Formats: sequence, structure tokens, C-alpha cells
Amino acid sequence: IFSVARWTGGQNGRVISNYDLSWFHGFHANGKKSFNFYGWLTNGGGGTDVDWHVHTSTMNASDQGNTWLDGAKLTSNGTGAYNTAYQPRRIQFGGYSTTSEYSKCQVAEFLVYDRVLDEQERLRVESYLAHKWGQDARLDAAHPYKTSSPIPTDNALVIGDIATTQP
Repeated sequence: IFSVARWTGGQNGRVISNYDLSWFHGFHANGKKSFNFYGWLTNGGGGTDVDWHVHTSTMNASDQGNTWLDGAKLTSNGTGAYNTAYQPRRIQFGGYSTTSEYSKCQVAEFLVYDRVLDEQERLRVESYLAHKWGQDARLDAAHPYKTSSPIPTDNALVIGDIATTQP
């Protein structure tokens, strides 16, 4: 899962969440380093701001989760997610259920793949999003695509059978 999102100020709850279960991606309770897939992968922190951020997460067949914020790895092979039932059921933007953990926020892009991308694919998608939304300066200095976009000259980024065209 990849997202480009931000809080816009005032209410800093969930931004990308499951409607009725404890699942959220990136933002939660004044922390932009929060990933919970029915159990904690990365438990908060990072504070609040109104900047755009690229959040990335993967979950492999061994129920091990990895999380990144702006290209910096937060969790390596974490096992806190719920055993095999960690997929969100009903995605919701801006809060949790009908009555709690609301956010004033914006989601620019949200991508879900049906498999774990390999490391090179993840780096390309992450960098593509950072460059597309003007967040490349936030990428770690060691990121292989920090200074140049991986977008081919035809403006299409192809990952497996999925092509994304830059506007």
C-alpha cells in the first residue's frame, strides 16, 4: 500500500482507515508514524504537521509487515499485525467509523497492489509518488531515486501489469 496524504490542521486523527475495525495506514492520534493492521506494526510518534507524506507498507505471506515514512524504513518484518486477517475491509478517509478519530486531511493518492512488490519496484513507486507530488526532498539521502524521477520518458511507470500515467 502506498499513500500520499497530509493533515491540514486542527484535527489529527486517522487519515486512511478501515471503517469499522482497528486498521489504519500512516496517520493516527497526532502521530504520522502509525501503522495498525488489527495489531501494531509501528506504534505512533513523529508528531503532527501539515506537510505531505508518502507512507508505504507491505505484508508478506509469513505475516511480516514493513513500514516506511517518506522512504525511511520504520518497521522491518514486524509481527504485530493480526495473524493472516490483516487486510482492510472498508477503506475510509478522514476518520474512524461514524463518530471518532476524525481528521482534517487530504489524500492525494492511494495505491494498493495485490502482491508484495520487490525492493526495486517499491523504491520506484515510492520515488515516483514523491517526485510527482513534490516531496522528493523528504526522501532519505541514500534513496536511489532521490535526485531523479524513475518515470520513463513516455510518462508511464510500469510495475508488473500495472501502468500509471503521470498527468
